[in-house]
Amino acid sequence: MEAPQKADIVLRLWNANYVKSVPGGGSPANDPKPAKQNWMGADEVVPPGCTRVSVIDPKSGNSPWSDIRKTDNPKAATHMLDGLRNAFDQKEKVR
Repeated sequence: MEAPQKADIVLRLWNANYVKSVPGGGSPANDPKPAKQNWMGADEVVPPGCTRVSVIDPKSGNSPWSDIRKTDNPKAATHMLDGLRNAFDQKEKVR
């Protein structure tokens, strides 16, 4: 993928230490906040020991779902996407 704005959806993860953008080629970008990425919530504070996971619509910049999870130990990190699974399941039940 040439640019996140061309993707159908973006899954963004960040923690209290830093944000790292990874382009479609798979190697980390030099600039952790590339230009033209004005995504809502991008500058929100994440508590130490936690990771924020957001689903982002790259065309609008809106995030239809976001969650903060404790990831300061391996067991907690395995549950990082539980909130996304639950949100998806709830959306499917409404259909």
